[in-house]
Amino acid sequence: MPKAFCEKPFRTKDEPVAGCHEAIAAEEFQLVDKNGHVRAVLGMGDKEQPCLVFFDENNKLRASLFIAEGQPGIELLDTNEKTRAALGLGDNGQPALLLLDKEEKVHASLEMGEDGGPGLDLYDKDGELRASLSLFRDDDLPHIALVDKNGQRRSVSGMEQEAQPFLVLYDKDGEPCDMLGGEYDEGSA
Repeated sequence: MPKAFCEKPFRTKDEPVAGCHEAIAAEEFQLVDKNGHVRAVLGMGDKEQPCLVFFDENNKLRASLFIAEGQPGIELLDTNEKTRAALGLGDNGQPALLLLDKEEKVHASLEMGEDGGPGLDLYDKDGELRASLSLFRDDDLPHIALVDKNGQRRSVSGMEQEAQPFLVLYDKDGEPCDMLGGEYDEGSA
């Protein structure tokens, strides 16, 4: 009887496992349940990129693991096959977690910035940025920005290098109108 499984659970293309006598190659593999319904597919997706997708008992797409434009990603979908959560690497190579509504609009984004510091952005029902909390890598101090419905910063708060807290308030045109606390550098928030 031929050996069906390798001794090690995984192998790389450069390091074949000794004792592994068979290989299976195909463009698509399907996992079916006892009733013959496809529950998972491993195959090549758009632009010949590998993907693994999972379906529920109603044949609805519920999860996918994929590579798109050279970056890995994971999506979780609701019963209407709308993406509700996504995890991946952004264009800058930094990780990001997105939470989406039933219309697939992003409402929360947790990601590492280009400088390597973490950030949390919150969006309104129209998908517009309304609040941001971040730590910049160069100072590791928290910064908070609040944005009005017109996209203007209205409040920025944080701490300076000397750990002095500050709060800057902006008018409806986005111009600073009041400041409490220490020195504020316009480029820091």
